[in-house]
Amino acid sequence: MVAASIQRAMVTVRNSKGLHMRPLELIARKAQSFRSQVFVTRGANRVDAKSLLHLLTLGAEPGMELEIDATGDDANEAVEQLVTLIGSEFEGFDRS
Repeated sequence: MVAASIQRAMVTVRNSKGLHMRPLELIARKAQSFRSQVFVTRGANRVDAKSLLHLLTLGAEPGMELEIDATGDDANEAVEQLVTLIGSEFEGFDRS
């Protein structure tokens, strides 16, 4: 059995209002589109990126550094897309 590799990347919250309900909903929906397990970490708080309620506990404000990690067959793509999303101003991203 081959162990699944973990993909990781750091990202800075760029949205001027931090990660409030609307951006967190977009993050959770994006994470749910992957088969991999996906997590977001702030300090000692590591949460399931597919859960809006868990993401709310991060209290991520502008300028904060978050770590994204994923394990699974589409982990690399999941990390890349979430880093792009979180590192954006969330302009031009829709709810689909």
